Amino acid sequence: SQTGIPMADITSIWNAWSTDSLAVKTNAPEISNGCSTAGIYVTDPANPASRLIQSMIISAYMARRKIALTVSGCLLSNAHPIIISVGVEP
Repeated sequence: SQTGIPMADITSIWNAWSTDSLAVKTNAPEISNGCSTAGIYVTDPANPASRLIQSMIISAYMARRKIALTVSGCLLSNAHPIIISVGVEP
């Protein structure tokens, strides 16, 4: 199922150690989407759109813009919701 994370400030971003994945935390209310961890959202290295999603998140972070996320499913041993879409405030 898909869940929307409302427009919020990015509080931190970091990479996964050995995979092409980005983790994001915002100041929006934390959502688990049925995963074991709430509030930390990750990109899926198997999703071709993840590179664009990662670029948009990094750009928004550097420009201090708010983002909205759509997450679906879980990654990393069902721990973190997977980001499938990102929106950036104008």
